[in-house]
Amino acid sequence: MLSKRRPGLSMAEFVEKYETRHAPYAAEQMPTARRYVRRYFGPLSTADQPDDEREFDVATEIWFDDRAAYERAMERFADPVVAARLAQDAQELFDPGRSTLRVHVEEQASQPGGGDGPVGADQGSF
Repeated sequence: MLSKRRPGLSMAEFVEKYETRHAPYAAEQMPTARRYVRRYFGPLSTADQPDDEREFDVATEIWFDDRAAYERAMERFADPVVAARLAQDAQELFDPGRSTLRVHVEEQASQPGGGDGPVGADQGSF
């Protein structure tokens, strides 16, 4: 997922709230996930866009071993109590005017430097 923080939250506040409240709760709800990673975007240089002008502030990756593990996690997220808690967090964290981009990916990796072809495949949600 690619997400933009709610207006009025500094990047530091956004990261703190995401890491101490939202991420731990979400992780508890996904026992079938293999990996749950948040990648916060920072400036590429001092001349880069200010934090508020970036289109997104975080890329969230959730990795599953297979589609069945993903479906089990989505069933958990559909539970009304879990969904309400996550929706409340989302309201406090994310900009409702900027949609979150959600995609399913299947990864293919290649050996850098001209190695001998693919090095493996994996699946994840982004």
